[in-house]
Amino acid sequence: MADTNICPNCGSPYSLDKAGNLVCRFCGYVKPKAPTSEEESLLYAAAQALRLASFEEAEEMYQDIVERFKKCAEAYWGLTLCQYGIKFEDDYDGKKIPTCYATQYESFLENPNYKKALSYASEEQKAFFENTALRIEKTRKEWIEKAEKEPPYDIFLSYKDTEDGKRTDDSYDAHELYNTLTGLGYRVFFSRVTLAGKTGENYEPYIFSALNSAPVMLVFASKPEYVTSTWVKNEWSRYLSRIRNGHKQEGSLAVIFRNFSPSALPRALSGLQNLKYGEITFLSNLKSYVDKYIEAAKASSFQIKRKEVAIAKKQGKKSLEAVKAESITSLNKKTRSSSLSVERRQIGGSNVGRLSANEESKLAQAEIYLSRKDFKKAESLYEEVLEKSPKNAEANIGKTLCAAKTGDLRSYVASHYEKEEEINALLEVANHASEETANKILQGFADGVITLVELDANYYGAFSIFAKIAEYDSKPTNELPKTLLELCQNEYCQKEGKAEDCIDLVIEILKYLPEERHGALKIFVDAAKKKQDYAGAVKLYENHLNYEDVDANDYLDYLQMKGEFATENDFLSHVGESGDFSCFTNDLPLHSEEIDDLFDILSSWAIKYFKLYPRSAPKYIPFLAAYRFPRRDEMIKKAVDYCCAEADSENADILDGILNSFGNDAFDEFSAAILRFVEAAKKEYRFYLAERFLSRLIEYDPDNASLYEKRLLAHLGQDELSSLSYNITILDDYKDIETLISLRGKKKVSEVLAPYLDACLKVDTSFEKAIKVFESLCAYLPQEESDVLKAYLEKMAPLCQKKSYFGYAEKFYSALISLSPMAHAPYWGLLQSKLRCKEEKELIDCDTPLSEFDEFENAKLAASGDKEALAHYIDIEVKQSEAIKERQRKALAKKKKKKRRLFFGVILGLFLAVAAAMTTLTFTT
Repeated sequence: MADTNICPNCGSPYSLDKAGNLVCRFCGYVKPKAPTSEEESLLYAAAQALRLASFEEAEEMYQDIVERFKKCAEAYWGLTLCQYGIKFEDDYDGKKIPTCYATQYESFLENPNYKKALSYASEEQKAFFENTALRIEKTRKEWIEKAEKEPPYDIFLSYKDTEDGKRTDDSYDAHELYNTLTGLGYRVFFSRVTLAGKTGENYEPYIFSALNSAPVMLVFASKPEYVTSTWVKNEWSRYLSRIRNGHKQEGSLAVIFRNFSPSALPRALSGLQNLKYGEITFLSNLKSYVDKYIEAAKASSFQIKRKEVAIAKKQGKKSLEAVKAESITSLNKKTRSSSLSVERRQIGGSNVGRLSANEESKLAQAEIYLSRKDFKKAESLYEEVLEKSPKNAEANIGKTLCAAKTGDLRSYVASHYEKEEEINALLEVANHASEETANKILQGFADGVITLVELDANYYGAFSIFAKIAEYDSKPTNELPKTLLELCQNEYCQKEGKAEDCIDLVIEILKYLPEERHGALKIFVDAAKKKQDYAGAVKLYENHLNYEDVDANDYLDYLQMKGEFATENDFLSHVGESGDFSCFTNDLPLHSEEIDDLFDILSSWAIKYFKLYPRSAPKYIPFLAAYRFPRRDEMIKKAVDYCCAEADSENADILDGILNSFGNDAFDEFSAAILRFVEAAKKEYRFYLAERFLSRLIEYDPDNASLYEKRLLAHLGQDELSSLSYNITILDDYKDIETLISLRGKKKVSEVLAPYLDACLKVDTSFEKAIKVFESLCAYLPQEESDVLKAYLEKMAPLCQKKSYFGYAEKFYSALISLSPMAHAPYWGLLQSKLRCKEEKELIDCDTPLSEFDEFENAKLAASGDKEALAHYIDIEVKQSEAIKERQRKALAKKKKKKRRLFFGVILGLFLAVAAAMTTLTFTT
């Protein structure tokens, strides 16, 4: 419910004055008497919006009220306040004073809505309106004077500076953008900086000045609600109003957004240029956009002057050789061993001298005593043998066994593997022993290694011994690698935890198992992945990469483990997002066939995951397309399909990379890919992308006139020549027009220009801009096509006159006269334009006789052969003459009537004065 005791102007309570009126003691507003309850409710709602500075919303509400209540003075007053952004705020003395937030050049006192408010107001209301209007007008003039002293700006940057008393993130980002733009040489209005030295002053004059001077407005926002916040909306609404009134260029307001979809923007901003903050091409796109409108604003109007464009000589298609793909063999930079086979050594049999028959007998006896565990007799016999043959292996090992009180050589060795010197001593013995003895020694060591792994999980110890005995070509050592591999697999792959020493042992084992190597690698790597033992997996792969049988999948797995990524998708996505593909080009440990496989895998992944990983997968395409590999053509086709399915800026960058891969033998494919993307971009209303790629194609096919026409249409945001009238007013660069004329062949210039000239004649809004485009286009019509120029001027001149652009109408009628000096219609049109008459009947209302104008006389002279036209002109002259006489007669009668009223008024006054005097005299007597 509306509060009937609250002033709609400033929101303060009413007080009762001496005359019984409800008056606001803070702003002086007088409440109107007896409004209907519905009217009062609507007025209260509109006033509430006005008090909150929601001027656009309040204006709509007041407009609705005046349509329903035709004589509501308060609603017309509210409309006027909205148009000038007037809000009542506290003065230093507690009073409410009007403050302007949308200064206008037009006088407040001349505003039509203000005049209607006065005409329907009560006397008390009228007095308030007039007093307040004078204060507003005084302030307006002061602010205009102050604004006119301000320097002009190139860009008005609007953003939400604070929220809940704190500076917003947008404020910081906008400040950074301000620094970037000023660094590029633009003059930017950025309130935090521009108004910093104006503390304590009202900012409106400076905002007003910047809004008027800046040819571009940028609205920066990370949230949709920031765009509709009070002051941001106030700024862009005022700028939009200037666009609608033709004071600013169509399209010169853009929204820079991030973290939300442009579809969330208010309807008033839909269809405008949107720029996504943070995109790779953001700054270049922004600069192109800003430069376009700044240059257009600088362009001044010019008269129709002939411009000559010669027929162009054919240039021929430019070669694409510079973008030919590189051979993939260039990436094969690292050589590998064919197979790391280990050189094996034979056991025993070293030449240590032959024994005598007596020594051999003693040795045989000693072995029997040793087997019977008569260690004393056995040791004595062994010493006798060693006296004559000190290096005899059997005697040495026999003596060692006697000292250890054991007759089992294998068990002895298996229990003496911990000390380095003992290991070396036993191996030295094996080098000089018989094959049988050497095998026993090696078998003992093999048993010890197995024990270390199986019972103790001592992989380091096992590695130390295995590395020493594995080089021997013997049955125990030949069987040991497989046994150890199985044990390591059981220990590492089935138990939790990492075991770096185990990995080292496995790498050593695999040297001796070339056939099992690749399969074992996969088993251990899979186990390492589950354990997240990335270091272990990397060790396995770094060893494996030295072998001949490494493949593309191995290398990808290695890179994944090296980067410690849980899945291959995670790894490939990371590489794509970073844009660093050096891991696929630097010193690849792969042969050319395997590199082909690697690139096939990468291209398949990218195509498969275009949509799932849009920030990374598509980036592979330009990189891969720079090389030749089997599935390259298939990948490029699918990538082009993907780019054309959604023609946005990101996919445009991908397509750029793809196009760099086409050689001169593929110009048709190069052209087809661009034209497909252009059509897709148009469907998405991303005409700037269409223009960008058409420019690239034109670079290689400069004689193709249809490409220039397509680019010109894209620049105008249109798809067909028939719809040009919607955006012909933004045409500000005539290079493509000139090129189309130069490539016209046997066509006339007028045939090339006709769609564009026709479009200018169909424009409804921003008609003045259409006129300027029309002038520029007419300048290209050569002398021999003056009949076409004349035909277009005959259409445009009356249009200008009808739409009240009389200055242009005069210019075009004058041009027609120069082309056809004996035609009467241009003289007649020129006469009407000079007299600012839209229609002939308005000529009759003119006070200056038509006969006093040369144009009238010339029209009659030129129409001497057209009696019907001549009669018509004379009829107008006669009617005007009669109308002038009638107006003069009425004016004279009115003057006489006024004099009579004045005379009788004086007589009546004298009579009343005499009567009063006589009454006074009689009373006194």
